[in-house]
Amino acid sequence: MNDRQRAAEIFAEFKALPESKHIASEFALYHLSKFLTEHKVKSVLEVGAGIGTITRLLLVHPNRPERIVSTEHHPVCLAALETNLAKVDKTGWTLVTSVSDVDISEKYDLVIFDGKFETDALYGLFKDGTWCYVEGNRSVTRDILTEKLRAGGLDLKFESFFPGGYKFRYKSKRRLLGMPLPKFQFKKRKGCHIGSISAIR
Repeated sequence: MNDRQRAAEIFAEFKALPESKHIASEFALYHLSKFLTEHKVKSVLEVGAGIGTITRLLLVHPNRPERIVSTEHHPVCLAALETNLAKVDKTGWTLVTSVSDVDISEKYDLVIFDGKFETDALYGLFKDGTWCYVEGNRSVTRDILTEKLRAGGLDLKFESFFPGGYKFRYKSKRRLLGMPLPKFQFKKRKGCHIGSISAIR
C-alpha cells in the first residue's frame, strides 16, 4: 500500500464515523504518511488526537514510530479513541488527557499539531533537528510557534502544502419572518505544513 492509498483508506473509514466533522483531510494524511515514509522518526508527540484519524495513521504506518504520545481531553473524543483504535496494535502508544502532563524531559523527533499547547513550558520540547507538522491552515498556531522558538534560539521554517480550490458551504442561520435566509460561503480547502527546526547561528 502506498501513501496515497493509506491516506484514502483511513480518511474514508474515519469520515464515516460519528464526530468526524473536524478530522484531518485526506490530503493532509497523505503528506504526513509521505513524510513518515521518507523520514524515519522514532518518537512522536501528537497534540490533539481528536477521534484518532492521525493516531491511526501513525500506528499502522510501515515506518511506525517506536514511541507515540497523544494528548486529548474532550470526553467525546476520549470515548471515540477507545472505540476507533480498538483493533489496532497500540504498543508504544500513550494517551494523556492534558498537554501539561507531557514529559518535557523526553525528546520527540516529530511534534504534530491538531490542537494547541496549554503551557509555554512545552516549547522546550523543540530542539535542533525536531520536525513539526501542522494539520489544517492554523496560521495563528504557526505564527506563535515561529515566534516562541525564535525567542529560544531556534529557527522554524515551514513548507506548506495546499490541495488548491475552494470548498462550498451553505449556511442558513439568519431568518426573515421565520424563514431561513441562505448564506453561501466559499472556503479555502485545508492543507498542511511541515516545518524543520534548526539552531540560529
